[in-house]
Amino acid sequence: MGKLYTCGPCIIAPPVAKMHEIRRGALRSGIADQPSTAPAPEGGRALALDGLRGLAALSVFFSHARGMIPTRPLLESLQSTPVRIMWDGAAAVSLFFVLSGFVLSLPFVGPTAKRLKVADFLVRRVFRIYPAYVVTLILSLVLRMHGHVSSPEASAWFQNLWTLPITPSDLIRHAIMIGPKFDAHLIDPVVWTMVFEMRMSILMPALILLLRNTRARTDLLIIAAVVLFGLCGHLALAWVAPFFIAGLEIAKHRHAVIAYVHSLPLSKRAAFLTASLALYASRMFGSEASTPLSYASGLGAAGLILCVLCLPACKSIASSRVALCLGKISYSFYLVHLPIMICLASWLLPSTHSLLVCWVSSLCASVLVSAVIWYLVELPCQSLGKRDWPAPRAHLERLFRAV
Repeated sequence: MGKLYTCGPCIIAPPVAKMHEIRRGALRSGIADQPSTAPAPEGGRALALDGLRGLAALSVFFSHARGMIPTRPLLESLQSTPVRIMWDGAAAVSLFFVLSGFVLSLPFVGPTAKRLKVADFLVRRVFRIYPAYVVTLILSLVLRMHGHVSSPEASAWFQNLWTLPITPSDLIRHAIMIGPKFDAHLIDPVVWTMVFEMRMSILMPALILLLRNTRARTDLLIIAAVVLFGLCGHLALAWVAPFFIAGLEIAKHRHAVIAYVHSLPLSKRAAFLTASLALYASRMFGSEASTPLSYASGLGAAGLILCVLCLPACKSIASSRVALCLGKISYSFYLVHLPIMICLASWLLPSTHSLLVCWVSSLCASVLVSAVIWYLVELPCQSLGKRDWPAPRAHLERLFRAV
C-alpha cells in the first residue's frame, strides 16, 4: 500500500495548426471527452489512485459497520444487489492487492524499467508496512483491555470479537507477522490481509524478475497456471498471488492498455466501466468466500484502476478532496478502524442504544487516530526506509546470492 505512481505514456503535443483538425476528428469519433492533458509522466504521483484506495478503505469500514447489524431480511436481500458495492469489504481487499502489485512492480517493468535491487526493495517494504502495523497492534491490545461488545443490539459476529484469550505465543506470532499458524482475529482482525501483503512483498522481486521480459502469451499461461493452483486451495499464498500478478501485468503493459482505453468511443468506455463495476461486485451472485468470485472481483478491480487512470469522470471522483484525504491515511485507517469500532461500541451501545451513534463516533475517531499515525509513524518511517542502510542490505544481498 505504498505510494502510487502514474503509468501513462508521455505524449508530445502536436503542432498548433493540427489541433483543430484533431479536435474535429475527436468530435466525429465520439471521444471528445477524453482528458485534454496526458497522464503525468513516469515517476509522477497518480493522486487519483490514492483516492481510489481511500474510497476502498472507507467501504471496508462500511462493511464492518454493516456487520454490526443483527440479521434482517431486508439487509440480506440487499446483499444480492449492486448496492452491496458500497460495503463490499472483500472486493476492497481485492483492490488493495491488485494496487499493491501495480505499485510495487511499476518502477521495474515496461520500457522505462530500472534495475531491481532486491535488498533495497525489501528494506523499503518493511519500513512501509511494519511500523504502523506494530503501533496498531499495541493500540488494539490497549483497547481490547477496555472494551468488549455484549449488547444484543449488535450481531453475533460482532459480539464474538475479542472473546478468545491471548497467549504469549500469539503475541510472538503477531510480532513475526507472517506466521506460522497466524490467528489474525485475536487482536485486530483486519491484519490477516497484511500477512499476505508481507508474504507477497517477499515474493514480488522473484515475480518481477520472472515476468518483466516475457511475452503476453507466456504471461497468460503463467497467470492461468497460478489461478488454477489458487483454485485448488492447497496453499493460501497461491490464492492471493493472481491479484498481485494482475497489478504487475497492468504496470508492464500500461502504455498499450491505457492507449487502447483512450482510443475507445464513449459508448465502449461506458461499457468497460460497467463491466468493471459488475465484476468488482460479483460477490453479490454467490458466497463471499468463493475463490472464483474473488478472482472475478480482482479482475474488476484491475478494470477500475484503468478507469481511474483513463476516464475523466472516474478520475474526478477519485481525485475529490475527501477521497484524497482518505487516501493519504488509508493504511492506518484500515488498521485502526475495527478496534476503535469495537471499543467505542462497548461504551456507547449500552447507553445510547444507537448503532448510528457508534458508527459516526467510530468513523471520526478512526480518521483522527489514523491521521496521527500517518504523520508521526508512517511518514518518518518511509523516509528511514529510503536511506542507505549498508549493513542490512549487504546481509540481504549475500542471502539472495546464497539462495
